[in-house]
Amino acid sequence: MSFLQLRSVRKRYGSVVAVDDLGLDVPAGSRTVIVGPSGSGKTTLLRLIAGFEAPDAGSVTMEGTVLADEKTFLPAHRRNIGLVAQDGALFPHLSVADNIGFGLAHSMDRQDRILALMDMVELDRILLTRRPHELSGGQQQRVALARALARQPRLMLLDEPFSALDTGLREATRKSVARVLTQAGITTILVTHDQAEALSFGDQVAVLHAGHVKQAGSPAELYARPIDREIASFLGDALVLPATLGGGFADCALGRISADSMGQTGEAVIMLRPEQLKLSVATGTNDQTSHARVTAVEFGGAHCVMTVSLAGSKVPLIFKTSAVETLAVGTDVHISVAGKAHVFA
Repeated sequence: MSFLQLRSVRKRYGSVVAVDDLGLDVPAGSRTVIVGPSGSGKTTLLRLIAGFEAPDAGSVTMEGTVLADEKTFLPAHRRNIGLVAQDGALFPHLSVADNIGFGLAHSMDRQDRILALMDMVELDRILLTRRPHELSGGQQQRVALARALARQPRLMLLDEPFSALDTGLREATRKSVARVLTQAGITTILVTHDQAEALSFGDQVAVLHAGHVKQAGSPAELYARPIDREIASFLGDALVLPATLGGGFADCALGRISADSMGQTGEAVIMLRPEQLKLSVATGTNDQTSHARVTAVEFGGAHCVMTVSLAGSKVPLIFKTSAVETLAVGTDVHISVAGKAHVFA
């Protein structure tokens, strides 16, 4: 049995349906990431799980206990669920120690518990007496995490907690938080807009669309085998082309390439990820199958972006390359494909 189960969950705000017939299973000890465009229902889903909202229909069950259904509604303070919000929501008038210990009983070991939590989230003890405004963004998020961990929650909800951080700090903080939660054995749900974050943080990724889970699975599965072009583009750069299938191959603007067609034949739509495409300067031996040309180059220091136009396709190809591999605008190129194209069902 899954640690957390949502079945046919529905939530309406007036005439707006925020969550509609939503189903999701979250395994114990896992890290599940919820992604989706703005308005897809991500925040509402977290509020339903946390107990800040009651569903209009469906059920939410955790470890076999019904948290909400048509007859039952367990309020937030009785669910033992931790929450770290985007801004940390720290008390500005309290010290780091008092923020972390806010929900702890005033007992003899309270200070020891606060120190242990600071060590757990890798905060220097010298920060104990500082106020939130005296901390960096990453430090504030670690304090918020320590405060949430203090109640020893069964489930941790992270509502875009890294979005306000600079790129380098964001990655370091994300890795640290993932390590802390894994070591503590706490099941975690993260909501994010960041594609790289979703793929690197989660054991499971669930893509929301119009209030329901459109596809859920491992990051590798969703990245390599999305069910449609919308999910493909949402999780990374993708080249989507019309093709004709037959004999395990796809005939398209790139020529004849291998495809995971599973015996399918006829017209279809295929997807390739940029890392599957390899460029080389067109020569007399390969330019008959190329029909591609570099049309723009964007210099970015160590890494550059090349735009390549492909005959027979209105969609430009975007290549991210090292500066030493960048070709000049106007160069005719040959494109080879590694691996198989994914065929949308």
